[in-house]
Amino acid sequence: MDGSDNCDSVVPDKQTSMIDRFGENIGQWASVVNPARTVNLSFIIVDRIAWLNVSIAGRIVWRSVIIVGRIAWLNVIIVGRIAPSSKQATIGKS
Repeated sequence: MDGSDNCDSVVPDKQTSMIDRFGENIGQWASVVNPARTVNLSFIIVDRIAWLNVSIAGRIVWRSVIIVGRIAWLNVIIVGRIAPSSKQATIGKS
């Protein structure tokens, strides 16, 4: 071993080291505040993001069904109202 294996770890990428330091700082700060909460927050954030994606997707689908249903319902109502009103109009005129 001539020590050349450790060259990569001695000179890390600047961006990676900044991200690592940022993560370590947040980890240290959060662990000082509450060590159990750091794990909970990460799971809650991931869970909320997943839940929001599901709920947003669900709401988009649900709203599109409702909108399509309303359009169909309105068409039926409009067609239903046009037809009786035209009959009434012809009945009233005659």
